[in-house]
Amino acid sequence: MGGKHKQAQRTKNNARPSSSCRSAELLGTTVPQFVGFSAMKESTAMSGFSLATDDMDASIDPNFQLVLKKMSKKDATTKSKALQEFTELIKTSDIEAVIAVLPFWPRLYCVLATDTDHKVREGTHIAHHQVVLKSKRNLAPYLKQFAGPWFTSQYDTYAPAASAATKSFQDAFPKNKIKEAIAYCQEEILSYIGENLTIHTSSTLSNPKITSPEDAEAKYQRVLISSLHGYTLYLQQLCTDEIEKQEELNMKIISDSKFWKFAKNKVLPIKSAWYCVISSICQKSPTFLKKEYAHIVGAVFSDLDESEPIVVQSLWEAILSVLSTIEEWWQYVNIDKLVFPKLWKLLKEGGFGNAYVIFPNLLPLISHLPPSIDQNSTFSLFFENMFKG
Repeated sequence: MGGKHKQAQRTKNNARPSSSCRSAELLGTTVPQFVGFSAMKESTAMSGFSLATDDMDASIDPNFQLVLKKMSKKDATTKSKALQEFTELIKTSDIEAVIAVLPFWPRLYCVLATDTDHKVREGTHIAHHQVVLKSKRNLAPYLKQFAGPWFTSQYDTYAPAASAATKSFQDAFPKNKIKEAIAYCQEEILSYIGENLTIHTSSTLSNPKITSPEDAEAKYQRVLISSLHGYTLYLQQLCTDEIEKQEELNMKIISDSKFWKFAKNKVLPIKSAWYCVISSICQKSPTFLKKEYAHIVGAVFSDLDESEPIVVQSLWEAILSVLSTIEEWWQYVNIDKLVFPKLWKLLKEGGFGNAYVIFPNLLPLISHLPPSIDQNSTFSLFFENMFKG
């Protein structure tokens, strides 16, 4: 009526239309501007949903209609078989039939990619790979809708699912365009990761009506692990200038108290993945951490005597990254009460069986000790405890 149109609300998992021309360039081809796709409003955080018949365009092949509905069932076996059928249909159908299905695939994919059943997740990424190969440039309008779950699923804890997700992601873009594609979708990727790390819980990621508490918790832990590793990959792939374009979203994650609690998480793969994130932030965008120096120094040195092999490697990478990033790091921690007692214990126990990982890092640690320490006393204790170990 002459006024400004209200901007459409953003939906969960960023299920919204994207610029198809720019997406098509990243997919390695060109495509006419796509018009007429409306974002799905159904929450993709909950597993278990329905696709009403009137949701589907009459032009969609009846075989696709049937298999899409099967995918929305609760039973894992039904979903897994439906995904296999869908994969074969994509392979054997003409491109027009596949294009007609594309508006409905993002909603399904984003839910099934984090399903509680590992075979369903694997089947989802295998199916998505075929969608990528078959649709090519026609996938462009939907690229950003897939970005978050697709990107982080490369670190699914079930190796075949992770491998299938990685294969589909790599095959979607020319090698020289992958980093550019990540940068193009980084808002969606960061929003998805941020929601998983700072907002969601085991009860919000799953539908309690159809998911047991045990499965819901397992899914939550799996999503946290893949999101943390996905965050590390994002930081490693992009240059500092690109990362800092999304400073607000990055800081929203880093400044959240829930983010820092992962340093003490009892699930070791979560803890290890968190330290990987810390190392990457230190290396790529250390300015993000300026207000969190006390948090980060306290976190890494509180775990100096960590003995679990799954955590030790990433912990020590984080320790050295922190030492290189934060000048006068000792201002944020009590060395005599925290650092030295844990270091002597570590040496006395021979690195708890992790000497091959820890001991090469001891010289860099020593080189960053504050100049105010009593060197004679400190190094005497250092070698005394090392000999005991």
